Amino acid sequence: MTQPVLFTVVFAVTVVSSSVFETVDANYDVGKENIPRLDEKDMDVEQLKQNVLKLNQMLIEQDKKINELTKQKQKSIVENSFTQDLTKQFFNEINVLKSKVSELESKITLMEDKNIHYEAYSESKSAKIITEQTTFNSVAQRHAETVGIAFFASLTNHMENLGAGQHIVFDNVFTNEGGAYNKYHGSFTAPVPGIYVFSLTLLSFQDLAGHFRVLRNGAILVHIWPDGRGDGDYDTAAGTVVLVLNAGDVVAIDNQNAGTKLYGEHYSFFTGFLLKSF
Repeated sequence: MTQPVLFTVVFAVTVVSSSVFETVDANYDVGKENIPRLDEKDMDVEQLKQNVLKLNQMLIEQDKKINELTKQKQKSIVENSFTQDLTKQFFNEINVLKSKVSELESKITLMEDKNIHYEAYSESKSAKIITEQTTFNSVAQRHAETVGIAFFASLTNHMENLGAGQHIVFDNVFTNEGGAYNKYHGSFTAPVPGIYVFSLTLLSFQDLAGHFRVLRNGAILVHIWPDGRGDGDYDTAAGTVVLVLNAGDVVAIDNQNAGTKLYGEHYSFFTGFLLKSF
């Protein structure tokens, strides 16, 4: 950009200088009176050359400054673009992090809700366990001093032509803890006062019925009636009774009607135990 100007100025100076020197040569012989004037012109030409050189140097320096400013501007533009890209990327990463934080907060809230429900469930479960343990301890304490009394016996052989009021003797004894059951009379005698539980199962003969009773001290408590009539088949009757007995009370099973049959072979059985002593 500065070189055309420089060439123009040099060319102008050259033209002027040539013109001056031609004029001096042409008029050299005019006389000595013209010599001072030529010296002055030479000085002007020299001064002009110096000025041209200074201007040229100034133009070069200005061109350098312009180039430096242009480079700085381009660098600033690049840096600004990089800064904008970096800023954009930074904000994008911030938005991603915000999204992740929001997701984590949602998960934390969900976990807190689940934890609340779990704590409630755990407290409920703990309370239930404590209640069950308390109940168990209470039952265990209640039965801690209970004497072990229990029996279980079955009928080995069939009983036929039973008499009215005849005891059913369950002769095959499996269990007789405490020795309260008499396998020869088919009766149970309470050794201690307390709550007792008795169960029995009786099987009738095919196409026959039987009428039996649960007795306490000879008094009828309940009736049990296996009836195989009508369909030509056997019939089973069963029942459970819970009794409060005093020491010495007797429980037994008897037959009501004479001539009745009862099926044996361990299909008929009688059992009982002490639930709680007083």
